[in-house]
Amino acid sequence: SNRSDTITFFYKQLDRLRAAKRTFYFTQGQHDYDDPPWLSAHPSAVHMHKEVIDFGEFRMYGLDWQPFGKLQEELAEIPKSCNMLICHQVWGNWMGEIAAPQGSFEQIPGHIRYVHTGDLHSWKLETKKNADGLKMQVLSCGATTQQTIIEPSEHHYALLYPDGRWEKRKLDSRVMIDSSLLTQESDVEVFMAELEPTLAEADQKAAAMELPAEMYKPYLRVSYAHKLPDVPRRVEKAVAGRALLHFKELIPEEKVEAYKAAKKVEKGVAVTPISVLPEVVDKEEKPGVYELTERLLLATDKEMEFAKW
Repeated sequence: SNRSDTITFFYKQLDRLRAAKRTFYFTQGQHDYDDPPWLSAHPSAVHMHKEVIDFGEFRMYGLDWQPFGKLQEELAEIPKSCNMLICHQVWGNWMGEIAAPQGSFEQIPGHIRYVHTGDLHSWKLETKKNADGLKMQVLSCGATTQQTIIEPSEHHYALLYPDGRWEKRKLDSRVMIDSSLLTQESDVEVFMAELEPTLAEADQKAAAMELPAEMYKPYLRVSYAHKLPDVPRRVEKAVAGRALLHFKELIPEEKVEAYKAAKKVEKGVAVTPISVLPEVVDKEEKPGVYELTERLLLATDKEMEFAKW
């Protein structure tokens, strides 16, 4: 959910676009969704949901994030004159079933030949097929900043030309430093010896990009073996607040082996959430709660099941 400082910062950037006589169009994703939209309070932000915008050879149609079922209904309502969809969805083609996708590219109407979608936190431009089996370009620009330490450290935006060309442009974002895996004391000594010049180089990169003060400190991720427990203390002392630290301690080898051995043990009767549900919820006393809980526990796609309910 959005915090006030995020919205305040965003409004200041919209003021800059307004001063430059540039229009800002937006659709909502699932994590910033609200009614009315957060950005609707700003005079120069235009909500694109279910609106049509012409640009060169493109007739664009905007769509806010939609749950499963509702998405399919909204896709069917896109005017046939539109050839580009601007949206923010979890697509099964890219995210797989584990992310509870709301739809697939094959459900997009045949007259749509270009899709610009949010949600995927990395750059991806691919040719996919729509509902009519026709080719369409699908683009994800990715996140503008790292949302987790394992995401790509480089970020981009797309510049779209009236003739249909996409141009990949790099965003200036926080510098990322990733240590090699420290497995021996000698690895730690080499890493510590190189730490000062590494931080100095990160400072030079930040200065060259003219990053704002709040983004000047680099990310520093240090991965080390379990048998080297003193690494975080030593690194924190040496860094002295000049970087945002993330430590990854590897699982001890004996635990890995024990886990592998445990998997080989013959399984007994499984205790699952569904097996203990009657002990937690009285089916006679709260039939509605019991039914919904049971459906969600058994569902492979919980979001879809909840939408049906």
